[in-house]
Amino acid sequence: MPDEVLILGCGVAGLTCGVVLAERGRRVRIVAAEHWTQTASGRAGGLWLPYRCEPRDRVLAWSRRTLEVLLSLAGDPGNGVLLRDNLELYRQPTPPEAIWWLSAVPDHRPMASDELPAGYACGFVARVPVMDVPVYMPRLEERFRAAGGRIEVTGQIVRSIADLKRQHPLIVNCTGLGARDLCGDRELIPVRGQLVRTTNPGVDRCVADEHHPLGIAYVIARSTDCILGGTAEENVESLDISVRDRQRLLSVNLSLEPRLKTATVLQDVVCVRPVRSMVRLERECDAAGAVIHNYGHGGAGFTVSWGCAEEVAGLIATIR
Repeated sequence: MPDEVLILGCGVAGLTCGVVLAERGRRVRIVAAEHWTQTASGRAGGLWLPYRCEPRDRVLAWSRRTLEVLLSLAGDPGNGVLLRDNLELYRQPTPPEAIWWLSAVPDHRPMASDELPAGYACGFVARVPVMDVPVYMPRLEERFRAAGGRIEVTGQIVRSIADLKRQHPLIVNCTGLGARDLCGDRELIPVRGQLVRTTNPGVDRCVADEHHPLGIAYVIARSTDCILGGTAEENVESLDISVRDRQRLLSVNLSLEPRLKTATVLQDVVCVRPVRSMVRLERECDAAGAVIHNYGHGGAGFTVSWGCAEEVAGLIATIR
């Protein structure tokens, strides 16, 4: 087996793979065009929720395993993992079995009628982790480096895996949307998400209405800020801020969480999610070496990160 693992990509997928492999004793180097702070991972809200990610059976397993790891990390505030009640609101009667991911969450319940805001027929509360990204991602990087991992930010996009394999016969491809060109993968599409980051005036829960008549609405409460979402524009890669979207996000989310009335807007944020018909997590081997592909996680990169990383490590362990 090759001595060093080369990981392409420094978002949450690449960095989590790096931690898992390095802490299992492998020599690992991450090479990326951008540091994680400049990626979609650095701009994400960090809520555990399987969003725009398929196939459901594999995603459920990865999400469940990630949830287990995050629950174990939540006891130490230095890890940047918060436990929050996430309220999922529905304007039409909705049975719990219709929420396909709910079975992965041990702690969930239907909302009582007196808990529901006006206009909602039902809702569910699930106790889930929120990764406080400004704390969580630096801690992940710290763990990786402490285990001997190295990160090289090159400022250049890798153009050919075949060329890399001549010197690096074991590669983990976590390039996200970059795999569209690197692998010629036309199944990957960009899905633009605009968010608003505000101060946190004492909000200690998350709340979402994915079917709001004015568009997706959700609030993610982190330790010192709140993330208000969102949009999901397919095949749009622009990072420009839409003033119209900004005003809608502020309006609809204030109706979901009235405590935001006293919040101050800190930042407009745009991230572009790498969405695929199915996550590509598989091994490709030839005479030159092996590539483990791990990309296409949609809006669930954090949610499936540990489950996917452990599957990557398992695939590597079978290489002889």
